[in-house]
Amino acid sequence: PWKRTRRFVALGAAKGLLRVLDRFSTFMDVDETQQFEDSISGAYTGVGAQISQDRDTGQLIIVRALYNGPAYRTGLKPQDRILEIDGIETKGKDMVEIMRLLKGTRASHVKLQVMRRGWKEPREFDIVRAEIRMENVRTRLLPCGIAYVRLDQFGERAYDELLERLDALRPEGFQAIILDLRGNPGGLLSEAVKVVDLFVAEAPRPIVTQRGRIGEKAEMSRNAPPQYLSEPLVVLVDRTSASASEIVAGAFQDYDHRAVLVGEKTFGKGSVQRIFPVPQDLGGL
Repeated sequence: PWKRTRRFVALGAAKGLLRVLDRFSTFMDVDETQQFEDSISGAYTGVGAQISQDRDTGQLIIVRALYNGPAYRTGLKPQDRILEIDGIETKGKDMVEIMRLLKGTRASHVKLQVMRRGWKEPREFDIVRAEIRMENVRTRLLPCGIAYVRLDQFGERAYDELLERLDALRPEGFQAIILDLRGNPGGLLSEAVKVVDLFVAEAPRPIVTQRGRIGEKAEMSRNAPPQYLSEPLVVLVDRTSASASEIVAGAFQDYDHRAVLVGEKTFGKGSVQRIFPVPQDLGGL
């Protein structure tokens, strides 16, 4: 029908217009917007894996298979390359489209063609999608009174979860903290700023400064009171630590070297993305 065709063309035109701005700008329809909100909230139905795109080759890489999720149980591992999803090549594909292909209804199947270092040929994995509820923070107490904190993403409750987990470790006693941001793809900037606030002293300088293409400037400062100022802090990063996790790592360096950074050169995404809702009177895209 013409109405359906017109909507298809309009969506395609909108996506094309946004794509020419930069690789971090995109137009999301209703379903894609819901997928994005699910990823921030940490609750969705899918394969249970964090993924990224190699900026040089455009290949889709598994950063981490969530513990006991479908991808983990099937045997997928970090650094596996997903070549195809249900027969559709992934190289260079838009990440929103990739997420749409990986997610689906509960108990539905998705076939991934995967290549791993050391294999001569790709292998096919048949994965059954499941409900995924991903926590932002995991902690444990290491020997010698060291609190290990794994922060997987800066989702809606990242700061609250971090505070809860550290408070739970307090009775056991810890004298130092390791904050693990390896494989952290980022998330909400506001949560990242609050996480930094926990560990740095009050100061007039901002946590992060944003500058736009036409010269506008915005600064984000304190969102939460400091609570852990005396404990030595080590931050672990790798080449898949991106966006908000890089802002956190950079802020700790700038605040009088509050933390020691250990690991690899990070991803290098210094952009802040915002969502601009499309008014319904523009055709209901």
